[in-house]
Amino acid sequence: MDADYYHIPIEIYTLSTKPKPGSDYLEFFPGKFRGKYGNEESIYINEDVFDYIESVFYKNLESYSRYENTEITKDNIDKLIQEIEIFSRELTGKTTVDLIIAHLGYDHTRMSDDWKQTYINKKEGILKLCHDMASWLKQAINKTETITIIGI
Repeated sequence: MDADYYHIPIEIYTLSTKPKPGSDYLEFFPGKFRGKYGNEESIYINEDVFDYIESVFYKNLESYSRYENTEITKDNIDKLIQEIEIFSRELTGKTTVDLIIAHLGYDHTRMSDDWKQTYINKKEGILKLCHDMASWLKQAINKTETITIIGI
């Protein structure tokens, strides 16, 4: 595992704050994809950071793939937001590294102790990511009928 992986900030970026260069970010665009990447109104999440909550998207969006564009409509956004909030509440109650990692959907039996420790250290950041993602989704869907996850 690359040592830099342990230091990736758990943040949601805007176009102006996203580290450059790189295409290793999922772009969340408020609207239908119009054939353009790097939209000013989008938010961006590093793909390694998105790993922490990606299981919620796989579970709740039938067509979700990080490598393709996925549309989230008003019909399924409320359920997705609710599941992000449940995921966050349940993670809050997890106190041991094995419980945290299992909750995130990873096989922790083959992880090194250093790798496991990153999850303890990042728990608060993951909780903030859940809160920020749910808040952004709520605001965005009030302005449009569709949110598009523009895959990497």
